[in-house]
Amino acid sequence: MRRFIIHAGFHKTATSTVQKTLEAHQDVLSPFVQLIPRKKLKPTRKSAQIFSVKHDPVELGILQAMFVEVLSELKPDDPRPVLMSSEDFAGYLIGRHGIKDYRAAPAIAAALKETLELVFGDKFDLVLYYSTRNEGWLDSCHWQLIKNSDKQITLEAFRKRYANAADFAPIISQVKAAIEPSQVISAAIEDHAGTLGPLQPLLDLCGLPENVQSKITLARPQNVSGSDTLREELLALSETDKDGLVARKGLTRARRTLIRQSKKR
Repeated sequence: MRRFIIHAGFHKTATSTVQKTLEAHQDVLSPFVQLIPRKKLKPTRKSAQIFSVKHDPVELGILQAMFVEVLSELKPDDPRPVLMSSEDFAGYLIGRHGIKDYRAAPAIAAALKETLELVFGDKFDLVLYYSTRNEGWLDSCHWQLIKNSDKQITLEAFRKRYANAADFAPIISQVKAAIEPSQVISAAIEDHAGTLGPLQPLLDLCGLPENVQSKITLARPQNVSGSDTLREELLALSETDKDGLVARKGLTRARRTLIRQSKKR
């Protein structure tokens, strides 16, 4: 029975660091684990994002069709566990496209499991893993939002508007109910402060031997939040174009320039 470990979220919980590390060590992992790179998952995860906005069952059908294509490339006699990681399996980041929370995650999880059943029958073992964060999560989400879009919302307003989204427990409980008896595991990134940090739970779920884990070096943190000053400068930049008169590409270049200049201060 082949094991599938899906790291399905959440955003801003070191997921990019985990993914970069995994893909940089495929030569170390490949004798023990079959990693499906994030790029190969793109059509599937994009369908998950769209579903989180529309909540249209048709989008789940598209997601499943895309996932079947991914699974069809797996060799049936390969005993290695299959590992994949994408925060998009929880939907869009809060604040984008009107998303207020992760209510789409249980349906997405169920669709992934149903697809595995379609392809493998009952000959698979599914584990969904969700990384969470106790401190600074909303602040990090706000940074990600204003860094990459023209959203004009202050940090204080963002914290207030999306406070409920920071309570991961109800969503995780709903995911468990949606895919039982398959396993759902969650852990806060603060609980894994060792050498491999947020990657450790995934490697353990894959059964990777300790002597192999020791060959892995965690990538430097990705998408780290900027200073409070830079946050305010980005908001001010969007405010100057609140009527949408500046071309989107121009604003994107201006944001990138601000961020680049801040690194030289």
